[in-house]
Amino acid sequence: MQLSPGQRRKLLDQATNTAPDTARSLGLGPQEKLIPKDVIKDADGTVHIRYDRTYAGLPVLGGDLVDHQHEGSHTVTYASKAHLTLPTAKAKVSAGTAKKSALSRAAAKGTRKGAARTAPHQVVWMMNDKPQLAWETVVTGLQRDGSPSERHVVTDAASGATLENAEHVESAEGNSLYSGQVTIGSTRQDDGTYALIDPAHGNHRTLDSSDNANGGPVHRQRRRVGRRNDGEPRNRGGGRGLRRADDVGLLP
Repeated sequence: MQLSPGQRRKLLDQATNTAPDTARSLGLGPQEKLIPKDVIKDADGTVHIRYDRTYAGLPVLGGDLVDHQHEGSHTVTYASKAHLTLPTAKAKVSAGTAKKSALSRAAAKGTRKGAARTAPHQVVWMMNDKPQLAWETVVTGLQRDGSPSERHVVTDAASGATLENAEHVESAEGNSLYSGQVTIGSTRQDDGTYALIDPAHGNHRTLDSSDNANGGPVHRQRRRVGRRNDGEPRNRGGGRGLRRADDVGLLP
């Protein structure tokens, strides 16, 4: 069922207030915290809440889970069931070394004019069911076809090995039912960003379902991290491309 923005906000607020109790009921450790990120409600009243996880204040990549609640009972689906613990939260590999490696790895994948405009930040990498302290570096630049690039490179903080090198800007071309390939226009906003509002076709909008206040059927972005609208003529969407709890059919 479609939740109104107010209903969705209320459920997320409730989940935030009860997150410590939820973490304890799941047997999570004292350094683990749950952060509610999304919620949906089925027609039969079942509520599905997706949580991101932190460890000692660090984001846990691959540590998210979905809590399914129905009539006082609940079940949980984990992206990873591995026990989360780290021998140390001190990195052997420096942030500067991780940044240099990330720029090199991004260039090897085709990112041109790559730059890391923000410093690498520490994360816990849990995608392989073996928690590891790591650095995540965001490298921006241009892809081989000239489109923008936003590549997230995850570096093992102990060995310096590359754990992930994922492009978050994807290009796609749309085809209409009757007119073949079409161009999706965009509109510059007051803050300098672009929204997928097409002035040439009745100001039609492309929205993420979590931002949709009109109740219309729209595409749900499955993958993590923010969408990027940069005014280019093609519709581009960001996605981490990593295995997550809501990638396995839990959130319709």
